[in-house]
Amino acid sequence: MGIEEKSTRDEVLKEKLRESEKKIQDLEKEVDQLKKENEQLKHELLAKKKPHWAKPNLSKGRKKKKKIGAKKGHEAHVRKPVGNECDEEVTWVPEICTKHGDLPFPSKWHEHSQIDIPVFQPIVITKHVVGWSWCAGCKAYVSAKHEKLSYTKYGPRLHAYVAFLKLDLGMTLGKIKRLLEEQYRLKISTGVLSEMIGRCGDKFKSEYETMKKNLKNTTHLHADETGWRNGGNNEWLWSFSNEQVSVFSIHPSRAQKVVEEVLGKTYRGVLISDFYCGYNRIICEKQKCWTHLLRELHVLKEKHPKNREVWYFSERLKRFFKRACDLKEESSKGREVDRQISRLETDTIKFLAKRFENKRLKTLVKRMTKYYFELYTFIKANVEPTNNPAEREIRPAVLMRKTSYCNRSEWGKTNQAILMSIIATSKKQGRNFINYAAEKLVTT
Repeated sequence: MGIEEKSTRDEVLKEKLRESEKKIQDLEKEVDQLKKENEQLKHELLAKKKPHWAKPNLSKGRKKKKKIGAKKGHEAHVRKPVGNECDEEVTWVPEICTKHGDLPFPSKWHEHSQIDIPVFQPIVITKHVVGWSWCAGCKAYVSAKHEKLSYTKYGPRLHAYVAFLKLDLGMTLGKIKRLLEEQYRLKISTGVLSEMIGRCGDKFKSEYETMKKNLKNTTHLHADETGWRNGGNNEWLWSFSNEQVSVFSIHPSRAQKVVEEVLGKTYRGVLISDFYCGYNRIICEKQKCWTHLLRELHVLKEKHPKNREVWYFSERLKRFFKRACDLKEESSKGREVDRQISRLETDTIKFLAKRFENKRLKTLVKRMTKYYFELYTFIKANVEPTNNPAEREIRPAVLMRKTSYCNRSEWGKTNQAILMSIIATSKKQGRNFINYAAEKLVTT
């Protein structure tokens, strides 16, 4: 190799070395920049405010004291005394004083009643001995008529109890299985428990359909809907209820056709709901929920605590609501309030005609203007101005949804709707569901 070739190769190597050093310097600069950004992000995360739903920790040395007794304006809930009837009476007599020895017979007494639960009794096994007689006319054997559930391994009261635990208390099938095993030493698989709930649903199907038909004749109904799952697909749980009846229905749709299927295109009573458009085309008197409006304004005030426009809108709306509630009270006493209602509606329209800058307020104004004639129905119809009863009605199902997979078949969702309706209605009518269901399962 010549001298010229060696020098050329050295130059090439030096050039590659210079390029490598430059790349290393660039990478070092990039690493330094990333370190700075990483530190900055850490500081931002530490300084980031907690979400609005997270409650702050109480400062040390300051404990939040809860006032004893009922809230201001609420009825006090005193401890109810135990009834005069008792199952057992035990007398306690002191015999010895730890300091001075023997004691005379007591000259002073006091009574104290204590409530306890009995020791769990063993399961009751009933053997059904069925007679068959030969009928000369039919030329066949005829057996005695008895309940079909007698052919199952488990009786009607156990069926009712399992349905109650699952669909009223919201227990999972696994917990019900464990409860029965711990209390009664009764081992039942979750599959059998599911079948027992299904049999109960089948027995109440005709009563459920009758309840749905009778909804059309009620004076008022609260309606609401929430998400549900069936077989891994999104569906909707609908609720229609008042003080006497509750009807649940599970559908794959959230459209208006579901309301028409339950209530028909025309309903005689007052339909109380939120501002969801699925209730709009039903021909009936309607009352929209004031709580939804006031709740949104409350959130808006928290986001814009110094916005005078938001506070002004909120205070005026509260005044309109207060006037409406006062008029309802006057109407319930038999006084004529038509002119006051007309004046209130006029004042509301004038207020909504004003210009507002906040985008959220503009949305609320559009909503109130659209449903203007459905805000004050409650005054003369003597119904609630909010849809809170419907939300309370559907809340147990929402909690149940969080602890289960909802339903996995059409049969399961049908039984779910049927039994939830029967249980909720039994509560409102002061009826013990377990006794009622056990009797129903025996006599039908």
